[in-house]
Amino acid sequence: MHPDAFRRGHATALLHHLLDTTTGPVTVSTAEANTPATTLYRRHGFTPTRRFEPEPGLTVVAFRLQRG
Repeated sequence: MHPDAFRRGHATALLHHLLDTTTGPVTVSTAEANTPATTLYRRHGFTPTRRFEPEPGLTVVAFRLQRG
């Protein structure tokens, strides 16, 4: 998401849309240093499942929400 859109509810709206229009488990990922995103995912019940480094200096964390 572009920095100009931060803290305006766009990510929350997108996440709600995803959860409202899908069934079963959901996996998302973000940079580990992206505190707003990791906080959002945890707040909605996602749990971290793995960390990986796709390139040096960038650590990504995958989150999963187990549903139905």
